[in-house]
Amino acid sequence: MTGERELTLTGHLGELRRSLLWCAVPFLLTAAAGFALSDRLLAWVFTPPRALSLPLHLIHPGDGLMLRIRAGVLAAAVLTAPWTARCLYRFARPGLAAGEARS
Repeated sequence: MTGERELTLTGHLGELRRSLLWCAVPFLLTAAAGFALSDRLLAWVFTPPRALSLPLHLIHPGDGLMLRIRAGVLAAAVLTAPWTARCLYRFARPGLAAGEARS
């Protein structure tokens, strides 16, 4: 963070870009890992329906790939939510009033 000094519009945009990168990089890395491990994740998710003999129907040719991508993105969203909230708070904290911000 840049501290308590006043920023220009380009300075605020630079801070926003920096904050988005600090949020996006861990999310993308976690999504890639989630995609790589999506077979295990989907096996865990679909265990209860398989126990009840409920089939999984994939209608379109790309449904299997999209299911794996969605599993990776959902895992990344869940696992990086605290980090993302922290990044957003650190970006918004300088704009909060004195009584609104907690250090």
